[in-house]
Amino acid sequence: MKMSSEIELLELDSVPIASVAADITMDQMAQFFDSAYGRVVEAVTSQGRTLTGPALALYRRPPSDTVELEAGLPTDQPIDPVGDVLASSLPAGRAVRLSHHGGYDGLADAWGRLITWVLENGYAPTGTSWEVYVTEPTPTMDPAELLTELYCQVL
Repeated sequence: MKMSSEIELLELDSVPIASVAADITMDQMAQFFDSAYGRVVEAVTSQGRTLTGPALALYRRPPSDTVELEAGLPTDQPIDPVGDVLASSLPAGRAVRLSHHGGYDGLADAWGRLITWVLENGYAPTGTSWEVYVTEPTPTMDPAELLTELYCQVL
């Protein structure tokens, strides 16, 4: 069963992340994520930094024919860029969060619900949004056990 929790309005601090950026098509996303996270972990650990949370995807604009995003992980402090691994951050400010329980195939509907709430409640999306993959997927897990937090930065 796919479920989403109640929507919350939050004031967030900036969080340093190490990430790999791309502008890709939707069908390239899984392969991109698979390769990017490993490079991020290697860069962070080789610099003696600490990973402080689960994997995430930071979207710099609403998806169109392509998706401009960063695949990354939060760190205890900014990294020194190495290769295609960047020092980046999750933005500070007001954001709306929805927790989605279930498979990734339900994320589009969850995003639709979140954006509808944002607009109906008088907020304006900034164009920056992100997903936090709270539950790390494994090949043998039940997709219903996945938890993904969706964030939309708003004005």
